[in-house]
Amino acid sequence: MRYIIFGTGRFYHNRQKIIRLYDEESKIVFFFDNAVQESGDRRLDGVAVIRPKVVEKEQYDKVLLMSLQDKEMRDQLLELGFRREDIWNWSEFRNHFELGLFIGSSRRQSYRRRILLITTDMGYNGGTLAVTYAARALRAENEVLIMTPSIDTKLVTELVADGLNIMVCPPLPFISPREEYIIRGFDAVIINVFQMLPTAFQIASFQPVVWWIHEYKELYEEIMSKYGYMADDSVMDNIHAYAVSDIPREHFNRIFPDKIRKTLPYGIPDWQEKQPVFRTKRKKVFALMGGIQERKGTDIYAQAAGKLRTRWATEQAEFWIVGGTGNQDTIDWIQRLSENSIELKGLMTREQIKAAYEEIDVVVCPSREDPLPIVMTEGMMYGKVCIASDRTGTADLIREKENGLVCRAEDVDSLADAMEWALTHPEECAAIGRKARQTYESIFTMDVFRERLEDAIEEALGSDGGRIHGV
Repeated sequence: MRYIIFGTGRFYHNRQKIIRLYDEESKIVFFFDNAVQESGDRRLDGVAVIRPKVVEKEQYDKVLLMSLQDKEMRDQLLELGFRREDIWNWSEFRNHFELGLFIGSSRRQSYRRRILLITTDMGYNGGTLAVTYAARALRAENEVLIMTPSIDTKLVTELVADGLNIMVCPPLPFISPREEYIIRGFDAVIINVFQMLPTAFQIASFQPVVWWIHEYKELYEEIMSKYGYMADDSVMDNIHAYAVSDIPREHFNRIFPDKIRKTLPYGIPDWQEKQPVFRTKRKKVFALMGGIQERKGTDIYAQAAGKLRTRWATEQAEFWIVGGTGNQDTIDWIQRLSENSIELKGLMTREQIKAAYEEIDVVVCPSREDPLPIVMTEGMMYGKVCIASDRTGTADLIREKENGLVCRAEDVDSLADAMEWALTHPEECAAIGRKARQTYESIFTMDVFRERLEDAIEEALGSDGGRIHGV
């Protein structure tokens, strides 16, 4: 390719040999440098160094940004009239030339369809859980591959041991001809999360896609400011978008009006090995699962726990936080809010979480916004009393004091009242736990999830399966 290199400092000099290693045919036609005088006649490696200006497109293929301040450089070039798609930062350049790495078992000899699931970087988070559960749900009758730009080393070992196939494809969320060739070999493509907007629109230019949306409010503006230029109205008919609940559906439809009309909740495996029991004659354990996070309303939970501690003797209840805790200042802050009533359990493995649920009576999720928190679904699966804020997708599934409890988001007193009710109504809570388990069985099992996914695929490919409507 022919490049204009924007930046002539240490960042470029430390990487100039790597450019040729990635692209043996590379040719530098200009260097851009804001420090060059208008009348200057500077050259670098025999190539002219000039102030950034409009250049005839026939002279170059890409402008390569060689600085840590690549956002400012990109904005400057866009103001000059350069096309966004003609500008690469270092990561985009490197990703274009790096090959994908397939990790997993060999291809199956017989299957119903080949299904590709494309997602963002994979780690121990809700988006990754959702896409891996989707892969598990579909693999019984289909050959399934997950494609991701990167994945946690420990996680990939676990997923492959579980029989899942992973392709690490660094260029994502962008699609080069190499990725397009791979993708065209699949019967159906499911794109996970709003962050993969470039992938959704690029693939929709040559085949239908199912785009599965999970995200909270703030993320949409961030992604649109970064990738909105790639939203191509001409291919919208080839995008079949679904959201896990009404919350992300509302956010998505503000950007793409009336595009999402159906919800597609995820499913989770059934780890419950015993009949759920709500203990009526011992100390009750309340737990917030997911660690200390502002969006999750951890501060609201801590204050509610502090209120209950003043109303009830400490032998009546325990208040846990399970998950990451941040630094010591954050821990001290939470303990002050809770009047030192919180037990911080820290990060847990899956086996440790299973054991913890044996002790937990009430799962609390007071999030300021949470499209469909997995911790609430797990609580229902284990037959626990779940308290969800009215800004969670779970709240729409709860019938008050029948299969769970709902509190007002950002309202300490509302949460404290709900927790106190659970503390003082043990018999009713036992019935709520049983109903919560029934809710899991009717909406969130892997079999029900597989049917919803298959219906979404059928609809994208041209026929409406019908089961998504009933959720």
